[in-house]
Amino acid sequence: MKQHILLILLAIIVNTLHAQYSFSAFEYVKIEKTQEDPLSLDALKPSKMQPHKLALIIGNENYRNTFSVPYAKRDAAAFNAYAKHLLGIDSSNIVYIENGSSLEIEKGIQQIVALQQLIKDSTEIIFYYAGHGMPQNEGQVILLPVDVHPIDLIGGIELTKAANELKTSKTKQVTILLDACFTGKSRTKNLMASRGIIVVPKYNNLPENTFVLSASSDDQKAHPMDQYQHGAFTYYLLLTLKEENGLITLEALSQKVTKKVEKWSIKAAEQQSPNFYYNSKTKSQNKTL
Repeated sequence: MKQHILLILLAIIVNTLHAQYSFSAFEYVKIEKTQEDPLSLDALKPSKMQPHKLALIIGNENYRNTFSVPYAKRDAAAFNAYAKHLLGIDSSNIVYIENGSSLEIEKGIQQIVALQQLIKDSTEIIFYYAGHGMPQNEGQVILLPVDVHPIDLIGGIELTKAANELKTSKTKQVTILLDACFTGKSRTKNLMASRGIIVVPKYNNLPENTFVLSASSDDQKAHPMDQYQHGAFTYYLLLTLKEENGLITLEALSQKVTKKVEKWSIKAAEQQSPNFYYNSKTKSQNKTL
């Protein structure tokens, strides 16, 4: 009898709850695994500090007189993180500029020169630049500040001149990494449509012990990778540095980055082949970043 009463009470409770709430037998929640960032440095220990190394890092993305450069600021920020974590450059020895004007970039160059005077030993400079590049009529390589017009180039930063300014009596090596092209083409559009002429850039006047690793060959664009939101050159440059834990010669770095960029560009139906330049009097063997 008691069991019968309990069953009746239980049935009443269940019916009451069922009237107030709706239950589904099973509910599946799909949890998607977050894709790991291939450029993440989380798993790597910071490298030993290199107090003799300095870096000037520039990401010019938003231009006042021409098209923007997709992901240039993101490229510069990523290289900044790598410079500190993987290349052992102290943040006090880094000059970091986003959307730099002509005056700001010139000031950044002078800051690197001044910082070298505070270091007792010989110095090594890394100059990373992501943004627009243009050639002058004579073939000089020009870096384009955000306030400079791509037609008259007044206030543009001439690469060879900048390299000479960065070199002091203490400077043992200058390494320049350019995620820019110098055909008058941007990552997405043609800057030189209104100029009517394409000039082949020249790197033959580089000072000794100055090395340039450029994102593309003379007549090519430096393309973006929308998948990773980086320039293709910067992405594979950083990936290679990560794979090698920052310990790699410039020649080997150039070869590996070039191979990766060329392979990607074929699959992406683009054309891009990085180039490595240095003065003919300079010995490149065993030079590292």
